[in-house]
Amino acid sequence: MFDYLVSTLYIFHWRLLGLGFYSFSNCTLYRFIVWLVFKEMYLKYYLNDSGDRVYTLKAVDPFGRPTFSAHPARFSPEDKYSRQRIVIKKRFGLLPTQQPAPVY
Repeated sequence: MFDYLVSTLYIFHWRLLGLGFYSFSNCTLYRFIVWLVFKEMYLKYYLNDSGDRVYTLKAVDPFGRPTFSAHPARFSPEDKYSRQRIVIKKRFGLLPTQQPAPVY
C-alpha cells in the first residue's frame, strides 16, 4: 500500500510538472515524496549485550526496544539555552575543567 501511494504521488507530480503548474525547484510535493520515501532511512543504533553500538536502519532492536538516532543534534550559533546548560554541568561537576587530567 505504501509503495502504491508513493508511486501515485510521484506520477501525479510529474504530470503537474509537465503541464507547467509549478517549477521543480519550488515543488512542495516533490519534497513530500522524498520525505515519505526516506523518512525511515536514518542511521540508528542500539546497544548489544556487551555495550557496543550496533548500527541499523530499523526503528526497533532485536529485543523490541526502540533504537537511538546515530546523528548528532543540529548546532545553532544562536543557542538560547547555553547558559542554563553550563550552569547545570557546573552544578553536577561535568565541565571538562572539572574533570581530572587525562593520563597520556
